[in-house]
Amino acid sequence: MFATLDPTTRRVVLPGGNVGLFTDTVGFIQKLPTTLVEAFHATLEEITEAELLLHVVDISHPNAIEQYQSVMQTLDQIGAAGIPLITVLNKVDKLKGPGQFGFVPFTKGLRVSAKTGEGLPDIINRVKSELYENYKSIKVFLPYQEGNLISMFHESGQIEQITHVQGGVEIVGKIPGRLFTRFSGFVWKPKPEPEKIAND
Repeated sequence: MFATLDPTTRRVVLPGGNVGLFTDTVGFIQKLPTTLVEAFHATLEEITEAELLLHVVDISHPNAIEQYQSVMQTLDQIGAAGIPLITVLNKVDKLKGPGQFGFVPFTKGLRVSAKTGEGLPDIINRVKSELYENYKSIKVFLPYQEGNLISMFHESGQIEQITHVQGGVEIVGKIPGRLFTRFSGFVWKPKPEPEKIAND
């Protein structure tokens, strides 16, 4: 059983020549035995390092909604809720009608069939768009010791304003969605102003 918990990573060439590493993690199991919970969660740790998540849902399963919610809850528990996510609705070839798409997150999901190949090119194109074309606005304070992130912003981002301050730099600009989690811990937050004491 534990052998099935090992994730598999493959290199995929995206349209335009960009490269992505796709890691297939273990499937989620509801009501997992207590003795396996720790080992199960350990296999998901590398999810927090991902630049993009593909949440594959068996849309033909009668409990698809509950399974989706269970996964989202687990992602929140391991600190991965802020990572960009694409919902992939697999096994559409088994559906007899559109009823399963009524759940709001499913209405925007990519509808595919791994069996027939339907929709698979849409996944690749969407991944390329999310990783290399979609930019997000951000303002960060990067300490000088985070030189790798400062260089990454210069190389991959679009800097609108950069200010050198004590201990580091404040940067306002845009970065590819795939890099957002790398900078999320350095988002600039204004210091609260001291409360003014009213004089009687």
